[in-house]
Amino acid sequence: MPTLSDLRDRLNQQFLDPQNLVIPADTQTEAVREALAGMNAFLGTQYTLAGLDSAQVSTLPDQCLPVLLCGAAAFALDFSLRKRLGGFASAIGREETLRLWCAHLSRQFDAGLDRLRLLTLQSASSQPFGAWEWNESPHWRQEGGA
Repeated sequence: MPTLSDLRDRLNQQFLDPQNLVIPADTQTEAVREALAGMNAFLGTQYTLAGLDSAQVSTLPDQCLPVLLCGAAAFALDFSLRKRLGGFASAIGREETLRLWCAHLSRQFDAGLDRLRLLTLQSASSQPFGAWEWNESPHWRQEGGA
C-alpha cells in the first residue's frame, strides 16, 4: 500500500525535484490531501493514505494511485503557479506553460475520476439503478384529444 512519502517521492520524480526546491514538501502534502479529498468526494469513499492526517493505514486501492498522483500533480502545479503569479514573476511564457500543464493535469484528474467511478459502479454488488414503474395517466388519450 502506498504512503504519503511514496507519493511525494513520485511527485518529486515527476517534477525532477528531489530536493523539494520547486515544490516544497508541505505543498506536496497539501496537494495529495486535496486530490484524495476530491477523489473521496467524487467516489463517495473514505480512502486513507498512511502518513496523511494521522492515518496509520493506507486503504487506497492500487487502481486509484495513478489518478491520485495525477490530481496531486495538478494541485501542486496550481499552488506553484499561484505563488509565482502572486510574486509577479517576469517570465510570462513560463507561467503560461505552467498554466496549460496544470489545466491538462486537471482534465486528466477529472477523466481519471470518471473512470474510477465507472469501474466502481461496474464492480459493485448492487445495481446502481433500480426498477422504475411507469405511472401513465389512464386518461392521456382523452386529455390530448379533447
